[in-house]
Amino acid sequence: MMIFDEAHRVRDSRRLETLAREGRAFGVGIVIGTQFPGDIPETMAGNLATQLFLMNNQAQHRRYVVKQVFGTTSGNEPRKLLDNLKKLKQFEGYFSNAHQSALVSVTPYYKRQ
Repeated sequence: MMIFDEAHRVRDSRRLETLAREGRAFGVGIVIGTQFPGDIPETMAGNLATQLFLMNNQAQHRRYVVKQVFGTTSGNEPRKLLDNLKKLKQFEGYFSNAHQSALVSVTPYYKRQ
């Protein structure tokens, strides 16, 4: 598993994009963390099988998440997700992969046993 925090530092890396596309076949996993969903180019985000979007209070970032999930921000389902994203509180988010999607709560490390 390779972990990259502050995605803006690797956003233009062609090698990382290739690794995201081809790495799963060889057992390589990638975790990319960022405060701004737009830091991850769409070409790379499409290759990330599981995504977790935590609460974000900036409207443009919430719209980006909806576009990432649905490909558009118009329509009933995208508008519903956008409304749900607006209501998220700290430590809440939206989890999505090929099998399921759900609103989730995250337990911070200092509250875990």
